[in-house]
Amino acid sequence: MIAEDPGPVLVVLPTLAVCEAFSKDRLAPLFRDCEALRGRVADPKSRDAGNTIFHRQFAGGHVTIVSSNSAAGHTPTVGREFSNLRIPDMARRCL
Repeated sequence: MIAEDPGPVLVVLPTLAVCEAFSKDRLAPLFRDCEALRGRVADPKSRDAGNTIFHRQFAGGHVTIVSSNSAAGHTPTVGREFSNLRIPDMARRCL
């Protein structure tokens, strides 16, 4: 999506702890290791204020990760919503 059809993406997961683990353990390696995505999404450790563990910007959109147990987290967010994401499937499309 980021390379082919960029736009806002909303990822909803059960808890904040799961959101953080998903971002660090699944998304960060995908953005780093996938040739089509490498360099398109800044690392949240960079000084760019638009990138945090829960919000990653790229040209044409962003990925926002929210917890399903926080209604306030959903209120201002618009995007394509994904549940039951299968990162291995996403990574295969990337290769």
